[in-house]
Amino acid sequence: MITDARALETTYLPQDLEHRDGQISQIAAVLDPITNGHSSDHTLIFGPSGSGKTTLAKYVVRKLRQESFGVRRAYWNCMSGSAKTDVLHGLAQDSGIGNHLSRDGTGAGRFIDEFRNTDDHIVAILDEVDVLEDETLLLGLGDLPNVTIIAITIDEDDFFANHQLNGRVKSRFSSAETLRLLKYTHDELIDILLARISAGLRPGVIALDVVEYIADLEFV
Repeated sequence: MITDARALETTYLPQDLEHRDGQISQIAAVLDPITNGHSSDHTLIFGPSGSGKTTLAKYVVRKLRQESFGVRRAYWNCMSGSAKTDVLHGLAQDSGIGNHLSRDGTGAGRFIDEFRNTDDHIVAILDEVDVLEDETLLLGLGDLPNVTIIAITIDEDDFFANHQLNGRVKSRFSSAETLRLLKYTHDELIDILLARISAGLRPGVIALDVVEYIADLEFV
């Protein structure tokens, strides 16, 4: 029944991303200077759970890496560790830059130096960025000319209205490229489910009415 179990995992990154063409083009345009060896603006992605924020960011960065040499992705979900060293260690592990450094006993500055000293350009995807314990991390990374940040969270107003958010961070990211994703419609969800089924299951395993029922559950 299952032809590719990876397609059924929550972390699955599809070969084609359904119903996000405009947003893909928007982020790709922001990151385009990287292909010519230049710095890029940072990006903020807002939207409700299930709107594909993380998948969108990873998808565009994968395309960028396929088209350009010397680009590395560094992903971390801040819910898995919100302290500065947790985040930097996670980014180092995912990017392969400084992954020899241990989380315990390594200062934030050492991780930053590792990123600064690489010849590659790093696109750092920070998921659930609103739970960061120290938002000045965004400045430490964002000030590096070879690091571009894609920050992801649910609510734009909550992010910028946070009274604890460092003033310089607010100033820096108020001018960042901003994407606001809406929830997928019922028909869009069906298309997404069908694409996932096609990638992971044999034909005819799941009937269309079952797929439609699953999509209905999102709106209950």
